[in-house]
Amino acid sequence: MAESIASLRRVSMTGSITWNSKKQGVDQADIVCIDILNFFLDLRYDIRKNTNTKKTGSEEQMATAIMKQKEVPEMDDVEEIISKISEESPYKRRPTQKRTWMTVPEMGKLLGLKKTDRYWLVHKNVFESKEIAGKIRINIASFEKWYANQIKYHKVTGEEPGKELKSWSYSVKEVADLLGVDDYLVYELLKKNQMEAVIVDYWKRIPKESFQNWYKSQSRYRTKEDREKDALLEEATITMPEMAQLLGTTRSVVWQSL
Repeated sequence: MAESIASLRRVSMTGSITWNSKKQGVDQADIVCIDILNFFLDLRYDIRKNTNTKKTGSEEQMATAIMKQKEVPEMDDVEEIISKISEESPYKRRPTQKRTWMTVPEMGKLLGLKKTDRYWLVHKNVFESKEIAGKIRINIASFEKWYANQIKYHKVTGEEPGKELKSWSYSVKEVADLLGVDDYLVYELLKKNQMEAVIVDYWKRIPKESFQNWYKSQSRYRTKEDREKDALLEEATITMPEMAQLLGTTRSVVWQSL
């Protein structure tokens, strides 16, 4: 702001401030401040003019009226004036544009990587990068897409990686936990092509759709939730032999009666 004001010149007669078109790099928001300053400079000029000039009769009355109109406003009035000038000024501060590229050091700092690891990751081409003004830049949207589909790297901010990846696939451990079995059994099922698998960062992951299709096709393995449902069902029902025993008859008779 100080540099911007220094680039302005005053008009000697009224004290108003005008723009020096030869000066560059001044923020447009400063022009709003110039509008405000012009208002108060004009106010000061009118007060001085009407105070220092001798007047007679109607001139004195007119000067008094002007003085009343040009009284220095209270702080609330000043804030209202500033707000009104800012609203009506043709110069508005443009909203900050969202960044689309970042540098390799910025990416490395975000992931907590040293210099060698940063460039090794860039050269893997897991996200979009290109040379801009002689330096390698990384497309932020592409980087975030990659981050949401991997689980190896973690941001120092604590943001969870692999959100998209986890939304459509399970890890081997997650499937094992679902079925209440050891990891090795899941690997055995994968070897027998019971379920499909994809490789992400050298680790096998099982698409949720593939798991559901396999699960519906068998009855040997049950999730914890289904095992609890099965237990409740068993408590509420009896088997055919148990019914035959209760009725004092044979199972064939029970079958025929159903």
